[in-house]
Amino acid sequence: MASIFLLILTGLIFAVVWMIAAWIVYLFCKNPAIVDLAWTLCVFGISCLYFYYSGAKSLVSFIVLFSMILWVFRLGSLLIYRLITRKIDGRYETLSAKWKKNLEIRYFIFFIFQGFAAAILTLPFAFIMQSDSPFIWYDVLATLFVFTGFIGLVFADFQLQSFIRKSKNIGKVCKSGLWRYTRHPNYFFEWIFWMGQFLFAIHFPWGFLSIISPLGLLYILLYVTGIPAAEEQSLLSKKQAYKDYQKETSSFIPWWPKVCRKK
Repeated sequence: MASIFLLILTGLIFAVVWMIAAWIVYLFCKNPAIVDLAWTLCVFGISCLYFYYSGAKSLVSFIVLFSMILWVFRLGSLLIYRLITRKIDGRYETLSAKWKKNLEIRYFIFFIFQGFAAAILTLPFAFIMQSDSPFIWYDVLATLFVFTGFIGLVFADFQLQSFIRKSKNIGKVCKSGLWRYTRHPNYFFEWIFWMGQFLFAIHFPWGFLSIISPLGLLYILLYVTGIPAAEEQSLLSKKQAYKDYQKETSSFIPWWPKVCRKK
């Protein structure tokens, strides 16, 4: 048990050092959106760190590592594309406007907070990577959660990008595919993905402690930097169209739109 806590501490130190380095890069480029890419690579780095230092190499650990390679490739490529095609993300323009003064210090705290978030999110891996337990029926459920989450993320990305690329949709709200049933399918399936990682960890000794990972992510998505920031930006850019979308469509869990339920 002590070795797991030492491993978690190592992951936390790695996260803090990594995000401080990312903050230094921000000081030079002046684009706070780099925090998203830094956080993504931090999460992947911690998962690789746990895999490398673990004594056991079970089938579950390889499945989890493979899922993380898919996860970082998908999210990392999207974030790199955004950094290349946009000057500054609208969310961070809004945040900087709110803070106004002492931006460097405030963003330093923000970057460190993201490091702690990465360390908490990856808690399941500390337990999963330490075990050489055989693959059991319970792991089938976890695998379904993880890859359902990932596939849902890919579909949500594809449907949104297909909508955005059409010039006739400028200023409109995407209501097709998964976006018809939830305003944030990307956030929902992200949570499903990480819930699956927790399910992998739960039957290992002390693995239940990693429940803080999906619960913490859920809180951030619902109340901190997830839905609130995204909806604020959408209301600024799409105004009444997005207000109507909010009235019709579930914010997180996929469900039939209200306009459909009235028929």
